Amino acid sequence: DSSPATAKLPHIIGKAASGPLVEAKDIHHEKRDKLVPKDTAKPKAQPLGKTKRISDTIVPRQGTT
Repeated sequence: DSSPATAKLPHIIGKAASGPLVEAKDIHHEKRDKLVPKDTAKPKAQPLGKTKRISDTIVPRQGTT
């Protein structure tokens, strides 16, 4: 992700100094958010909670058995 981002930055800087840079940062953040798939993050969070509950219930069962 660093190579394409740095490749685009020089062009943006060449066009204008301040405005596009701010927009570019926002765009990069949006791209990063997409690259860091939120959809996968949410499903992982939910199963984790379920797995934790299951593990909590399994642990006492294992302890009793």
